[in-house]
Amino acid sequence: MTRLVIVLLFMYSFPGVTAQTGKSIDSLYAVKDYLLQVKAAVNTTNVKEKQIALDSLIRIGIQQEKRLTRHLKVILPHRNDEREKTELSFHLILQSVALYRADLKQNSNSKSEAAYMNKNIPPLVNKIYYYCRLAVNLKDTNTR
Repeated sequence: MTRLVIVLLFMYSFPGVTAQTGKSIDSLYAVKDYLLQVKAAVNTTNVKEKQIALDSLIRIGIQQEKRLTRHLKVILPHRNDEREKTELSFHLILQSVALYRADLKQNSNSKSEAAYMNKNIPPLVNKIYYYCRLAVNLKDTNTR
């Protein structure tokens, strides 16, 4: 009985925790979708379409980087090292997109940048999925 009272008190003391976690999960899924759009744009065969898509994705990428940083702090509050590695990985992919776009504008197709993105985007997407599942599990245990 005492345990139940403590759990209920804890749940109602922090009502924003589950709402904030839900918003963070949605935001991380948006970052994941962005990364998949980058991968699709890089693998497009039409160079003109690729340039247009990459121009747009670079502008969006800056916002997505801020979103990733902000919402990883909610989902991984005590895992600073893991959070920093994930943010760095995203940042390096964003830089690679910018370099790849610059190479395309100079009519040179940088296969190394495309290979880097094709190699590093899928593990980052998987990591984001993992963090979202972790947050959902945490959210479920807090609401029970």
